[in-house]
Amino acid sequence: MQHKGDVDSLAPARSAQFVSRKHAAKILGCSVRHLEDVQRRGVGPATYDIGGALRYDLEELIAWARSRRRAA
Repeated sequence: MQHKGDVDSLAPARSAQFVSRKHAAKILGCSVRHLEDVQRRGVGPATYDIGGALRYDLEELIAWARSRRRAA
């Protein structure tokens, strides 16, 4: 069973290094709008323009998500 916060289980095969915003949102368990908002505020994960399409480097995306951890 996959859990919403289980980032690694939703990640595509490691050979696919860049993912779309839609896929990034699915990996993170958030909405596409949330990713747009954090990018607009300058606090979101880094993005890349590849062939006119916005992409996220998978390893950087996961590292960004892990850096958002809060102590309970």
